[in-house]
Amino acid sequence: MIPNGRYALEFSNGKTRFFKVNTPDRGQWKGFTFITMLVANGGHGIESLAEWRITDKSKRDAIRKMIAADPAAASITFGKAIKACGVCGRVLTDKDSLDAGIGPICRGKQGW
Repeated sequence: MIPNGRYALEFSNGKTRFFKVNTPDRGQWKGFTFITMLVANGGHGIESLAEWRITDKSKRDAIRKMIAADPAAASITFGKAIKACGVCGRVLTDKDSLDAGIGPICRGKQGW
């Protein structure tokens, strides 16, 4: 299982894509894993990212597999690129957090 959070993956064509993974723990969608691609929607930073649902099962499974190979690295890559925590998505302001790509509270929870 992949932890809820935000991830960046580098593809063979040299492009980096950003994703959000959410697995609700209650309600009608409990246990389902949703993967959305985060795309620029004008502006800068995490506030400018729009979510596009990935409906193609084979693409979703391939992305899930890539993230699962090293979720910590993919999350940290997201944080460093977007300057927002790879876990919770909050904007990173502290130099140590910016360098780590993840905020101190999430870093403690994830153990990364």
